[in-house]
Amino acid sequence: MKTTLLPTRKSEYEISLYKEFGKKFGTILQTLKEIVELGNYNDLETEYKDLTWETLAKDLGSKRISSFSFPFTQQENQQGEKFNHRLCVSPNEIVAHGIPVQNHNNLSIGDVVSIDCGLKITIGTTILHFDSAFTTLFGATPKKDHWLHQSRLALKDLLGKTDLKVTNTMDIAISIKNRARKKKLLQVVALTGHGIGRKLHEAPQIHNAPAPFKPVYLFDGIVFCAEPIYVKPKELSSSFISSVAIDNNNWSVFTTKGEQSSHFETMFVMINGQLIDLVGISQWGS
Repeated sequence: MKTTLLPTRKSEYEISLYKEFGKKFGTILQTLKEIVELGNYNDLETEYKDLTWETLAKDLGSKRISSFSFPFTQQENQQGEKFNHRLCVSPNEIVAHGIPVQNHNNLSIGDVVSIDCGLKITIGTTILHFDSAFTTLFGATPKKDHWLHQSRLALKDLLGKTDLKVTNTMDIAISIKNRARKKKLLQVVALTGHGIGRKLHEAPQIHNAPAPFKPVYLFDGIVFCAEPIYVKPKELSSSFISSVAIDNNNWSVFTTKGEQSSHFETMFVMINGQLIDLVGISQWGS
């Protein structure tokens, strides 16, 4: 019998922890974003570790948190190889899963760079995973009208400020697609968002464009990551889908035409039928 993974409903206690530590996670990412935009760092992985330690050490010291770790180091690819890095650094045509040590020293002022961060917190017997991403410019702050902001604004669209009320995963896909079409940007649809909680990746998949998939209806207590990825086309095309492939390192996903991409990801929880951004990334720059 074929089994289907079902999304899980988080308890009130788990949601209260997500609200508290989601804000702290957002603070860590905002500071990391500023470091990237200043263009002066020694090692982004070390910076992220130090920021995380500094932000959560008080909770760890008071034994509120029994441990925290970086779950990306536990991820495996199709060949069974471990990622072994605390975050993903994906510049320019690399869409996602960029290997930090390969990219740190190859960044130039003005490069578009996406940073994807994961975190696992243990409090007593409760395990919570966090996962978010942002895109900015290396050594510069993108202007308010820069195209890369559109991926973040696609997250903001999900909070009910548009005509489309989000009730299921198809609504999310339609909303993300609509902004891409309006702004004449391509989409990466081979990668999806996901549920999150006791594991880094849970059901359901959060697609970035409509397709023949069965919608999953959202419910109070569901926690998930939406992560639209937009690509700036080099030339006009009748297709709105960006062609991507996996690099020979077996990890990095890149645009086959060398086009730059923007990847934003945040975590949502539904409460009383309304989505709440737990990390706050959708509101950056608002």
